[in-house]
Amino acid sequence: MQHARQNGRFKMDAASLIAAEVEAIASSPLLSLEQLPDVELYMEQLTSYLEERLGETLRTEGDGKIVTKPMVNNYVKDGLLPRPKNRKYGKEHLIPLMFICFLKQSLSFQEIKTALSLSPGEEKQREAYGHFIRLVNDYRATYARLQADRLQRIRAAVGEDAGDEEVALLYVTLTSLEAAADRLLCTRILKRLQENAAERTNIP
Repeated sequence: MQHARQNGRFKMDAASLIAAEVEAIASSPLLSLEQLPDVELYMEQLTSYLEERLGETLRTEGDGKIVTKPMVNNYVKDGLLPRPKNRKYGKEHLIPLMFICFLKQSLSFQEIKTALSLSPGEEKQREAYGHFIRLVNDYRATYARLQADRLQRIRAAVGEDAGDEEVALLYVTLTSLEAAADRLLCTRILKRLQENAAERTNIP
Protein backbone atom coordinates (compact mmCIF):
# COMPACT_ATOMS: atom_id res chain seq x y z
CA MET A 1 0.00 0.00 0.00
CA GLN A 2 1.13 3.51 -0.76
CA HIS A 3 0.81 6.16 1.92
CA ALA A 4 1.44 9.89 1.93
CA ARG A 5 2.57 11.92 4.94
CA GLN A 6 0.28 14.86 5.70
CA ASN A 7 0.71 17.19 8.69
CA GLY A 8 3.05 14.70 10.29
CA ARG A 9 0.60 11.80 9.92
CA PHE A 10 0.34 8.99 7.41
CA LYS A 11 -2.70 9.05 5.14
CA MET A 12 -3.86 6.25 2.83
CA ASP A 13 -4.05 7.09 -0.84
CA ALA A 14 -7.45 6.72 -2.52
CA ALA A 15 -6.76 3.27 -3.94
CA SER A 16 -5.57 1.87 -0.61
CA LEU A 17 -8.45 3.44 1.29
CA ILE A 18 -11.05 2.07 -1.14
CA ALA A 19 -9.43 -1.37 -1.13
CA ALA A 20 -9.48 -1.46 2.68
CA GLU A 21 -13.15 -0.49 2.85
CA VAL A 22 -14.10 -3.00 0.15
CA GLU A 23 -12.30 -5.75 2.05
CA ALA A 24 -14.13 -4.80 5.27
CA ILE A 25 -17.53 -4.85 3.55
CA ALA A 26 -16.84 -8.03 1.60
CA SER A 27 -15.94 -9.82 4.82
CA SER A 28 -18.94 -8.54 6.82
CA PRO A 29 -20.48 -11.54 8.60
CA LEU A 30 -23.98 -12.76 7.86
CA LEU A 31 -25.92 -15.23 9.96
CA SER A 32 -26.41 -18.69 8.52
CA LEU A 33 -29.46 -20.77 9.39
CA GLU A 34 -27.34 -22.82 11.77
CA GLN A 35 -26.27 -19.69 13.66
CA LEU A 36 -29.80 -18.47 14.36
CA PRO A 37 -30.79 -19.07 17.99
CA ASP A 38 -32.89 -22.14 18.71
CA VAL A 39 -34.55 -20.48 21.69
CA GLU A 40 -37.45 -18.06 21.35
CA LEU A 41 -36.78 -14.40 22.18
CA TYR A 42 -38.77 -11.64 23.79
CA MET A 43 -39.10 -8.37 21.84
CA GLU A 44 -36.17 -6.62 23.53
CA GLN A 45 -33.97 -9.67 23.06
CA LEU A 46 -35.02 -9.88 19.41
CA THR A 47 -34.19 -6.28 18.54
CA SER A 48 -30.92 -6.40 20.52
CA TYR A 49 -29.91 -9.62 18.79
CA LEU A 50 -30.49 -8.19 15.29
CA GLU A 51 -28.75 -4.95 16.20
CA GLU A 52 -25.72 -6.82 17.48
CA ARG A 53 -25.56 -9.24 14.54
CA LEU A 54 -26.48 -6.94 11.63
CA GLY A 55 -25.60 -3.46 12.85
CA GLU A 56 -22.03 -3.59 11.65
CA THR A 57 -23.09 -4.89 8.23
CA LEU A 58 -26.07 -2.65 7.46
CA ARG A 59 -25.82 0.52 9.53
CA THR A 60 -23.76 3.52 8.52
CA GLU A 61 -22.73 6.29 10.89
CA GLY A 62 -25.73 8.37 11.94
CA ASP A 63 -28.31 5.73 11.05
CA GLY A 64 -30.88 4.63 13.59
CA LYS A 65 -31.35 1.11 14.85
CA ILE A 66 -31.71 -1.74 12.38
CA VAL A 67 -34.98 -2.93 13.92
CA THR A 68 -37.14 -1.34 16.63
CA LYS A 69 -40.16 -2.52 18.60
CA PRO A 70 -42.59 -0.31 16.59
CA MET A 71 -41.14 -1.69 13.34
CA VAL A 72 -41.68 -5.29 14.43
CA ASN A 73 -45.22 -4.51 15.58
CA ASN A 74 -45.99 -2.90 12.22
CA TYR A 75 -44.56 -5.85 10.32
CA VAL A 76 -46.82 -8.18 12.30
CA LYS A 77 -49.82 -5.90 11.75
CA ASP A 78 -49.20 -5.78 8.00
CA GLY A 79 -48.74 -9.54 7.70
CA LEU A 80 -45.02 -9.57 6.97
CA LEU A 81 -44.41 -11.51 10.19
CA PRO A 82 -46.55 -14.10 11.99
CA ARG A 83 -47.92 -13.10 15.37
CA PRO A 84 -45.63 -13.90 18.33
CA LYS A 85 -46.41 -16.86 20.52
CA ASN A 86 -46.74 -15.82 24.15
CA ARG A 87 -44.90 -12.61 23.25
CA LYS A 88 -41.91 -14.64 22.02
CA TYR A 89 -40.26 -14.71 18.59
CA GLY A 90 -38.59 -17.71 16.96
CA LYS A 91 -36.94 -18.55 13.65
CA GLU A 92 -40.27 -18.13 11.86
CA HIS A 93 -39.94 -14.45 12.81
CA LEU A 94 -36.16 -14.06 12.56
CA ILE A 95 -35.86 -15.27 8.97
CA PRO A 96 -38.40 -12.88 7.42
CA LEU A 97 -36.99 -10.12 9.63
CA MET A 98 -33.53 -10.78 8.19
CA PHE A 99 -34.94 -10.53 4.68
CA ILE A 100 -36.72 -7.28 5.61
CA CYS A 101 -33.48 -5.81 7.01
CA PHE A 102 -31.66 -6.51 3.75
CA LEU A 103 -34.51 -5.49 1.45
CA LYS A 104 -35.28 -2.19 3.15
CA GLN A 105 -31.79 -0.92 2.31
CA SER A 106 -33.11 -0.11 -1.17
CA LEU A 107 -36.80 -1.02 -1.45
CA SER A 108 -40.00 0.63 -0.26
CA PHE A 109 -42.31 -1.04 2.26
CA GLN A 110 -44.76 -2.08 -0.46
CA GLU A 111 -41.94 -3.51 -2.56
CA ILE A 112 -40.73 -5.51 0.43
CA LYS A 113 -44.22 -6.96 0.85
CA THR A 114 -44.20 -7.96 -2.82
CA ALA A 115 -40.72 -9.50 -2.53
CA LEU A 116 -41.62 -11.58 0.53
CA SER A 117 -44.79 -12.80 -1.15
CA LEU A 118 -42.57 -14.51 -3.75
CA SER A 119 -41.60 -17.10 -1.13
CA PRO A 120 -44.63 -17.50 1.16
CA GLY A 121 -44.60 -19.68 4.24
CA GLU A 122 -42.00 -20.49 6.85
CA GLU A 123 -40.42 -23.47 5.07
CA LYS A 124 -40.11 -21.63 1.74
CA GLN A 125 -38.51 -18.62 3.40
CA ARG A 126 -36.17 -20.82 5.41
CA GLU A 127 -35.04 -22.57 2.22
CA ALA A 128 -34.65 -19.25 0.36
CA TYR A 129 -32.61 -17.77 3.22
CA GLY A 130 -30.24 -20.73 3.20
CA HIS A 131 -29.67 -20.25 -0.53
CA PHE A 132 -29.23 -16.50 -0.02
CA ILE A 133 -26.44 -16.92 2.53
CA ARG A 134 -24.61 -19.43 0.32
CA LEU A 135 -24.89 -17.10 -2.69
CA VAL A 136 -23.56 -14.15 -0.69
CA ASN A 137 -20.60 -16.15 0.56
CA ASP A 138 -19.83 -17.35 -2.97
CA TYR A 139 -20.01 -13.76 -4.26
CA ARG A 140 -17.66 -12.15 -1.74
CA ALA A 141 -14.47 -12.66 -3.77
CA THR A 142 -16.24 -11.63 -6.98
CA TYR A 143 -17.43 -8.40 -5.34
CA ALA A 144 -13.89 -7.49 -4.30
CA ARG A 145 -12.58 -8.18 -7.82
CA LEU A 146 -15.32 -6.04 -9.40
CA GLN A 147 -14.43 -3.10 -7.15
CA ALA A 148 -10.73 -3.48 -7.93
CA ASP A 149 -11.55 -3.55 -11.65
CA ARG A 150 -13.64 -0.37 -11.30
CA LEU A 151 -10.77 1.41 -9.58
CA GLN A 152 -8.35 0.18 -12.24
CA ARG A 153 -10.59 1.50 -15.02
CA ILE A 154 -10.80 4.89 -13.29
CA ARG A 155 -7.03 5.06 -13.01
CA ALA A 156 -6.67 4.15 -16.67
CA ALA A 157 -9.11 6.91 -17.63
CA VAL A 158 -7.68 9.74 -15.53
CA GLY A 159 -4.01 8.77 -15.53
CA GLU A 160 -1.64 8.01 -12.70
CA ASP A 161 -1.10 11.70 -11.92
CA ALA A 162 -4.75 12.31 -11.01
CA GLY A 163 -5.35 13.39 -7.44
CA ASP A 164 -6.93 11.20 -4.78
CA GLU A 165 -9.96 13.47 -4.58
CA GLU A 166 -10.77 13.03 -8.29
CA VAL A 167 -10.32 9.26 -8.12
CA ALA A 168 -12.53 9.03 -5.02
CA LEU A 169 -15.22 11.24 -6.58
CA LEU A 170 -15.38 9.12 -9.73
CA TYR A 171 -15.40 5.88 -7.75
CA VAL A 172 -18.18 7.00 -5.41
CA THR A 173 -20.26 8.42 -8.27
CA LEU A 174 -19.96 5.28 -10.41
CA THR A 175 -20.79 3.10 -7.42
CA SER A 176 -23.79 5.28 -6.52
CA LEU A 177 -25.04 5.14 -10.11
CA GLU A 178 -24.78 1.34 -10.10
CA ALA A 179 -26.69 1.19 -6.81
CA ALA A 180 -29.43 3.38 -8.32
CA ALA A 181 -29.57 1.18 -11.42
CA ASP A 182 -29.82 -1.95 -9.25
CA ARG A 183 -32.63 -0.41 -7.22
CA LEU A 184 -34.49 0.59 -10.40
CA LEU A 185 -34.05 -2.94 -11.76
CA CYS A 186 -35.46 -4.49 -8.56
CA THR A 187 -38.41 -2.10 -8.60
CA ARG A 188 -39.25 -2.90 -12.21
CA ILE A 189 -38.97 -6.66 -11.65
CA LEU A 190 -41.31 -6.53 -8.64
CA LYS A 191 -43.78 -4.30 -10.48
CA ARG A 192 -43.87 -6.68 -13.42
CA LEU A 193 -44.38 -9.67 -11.12
CA GLN A 194 -47.30 -7.86 -9.48
CA GLU A 195 -48.81 -7.19 -12.90
CA ASN A 196 -48.41 -10.84 -13.89
CA ALA A 197 -50.12 -11.97 -10.69
CA ALA A 198 -52.99 -9.55 -11.30
CA GLU A 199 -53.37 -10.76 -14.88
CA ARG A 200 -53.55 -14.39 -13.73
CA THR A 201 -56.17 -13.47 -11.12
CA ASN A 202 -58.34 -11.78 -13.75
CA ILE A 203 -58.24 -14.68 -16.19
CA PRO A 204 -61.80 -16.11 -16.40
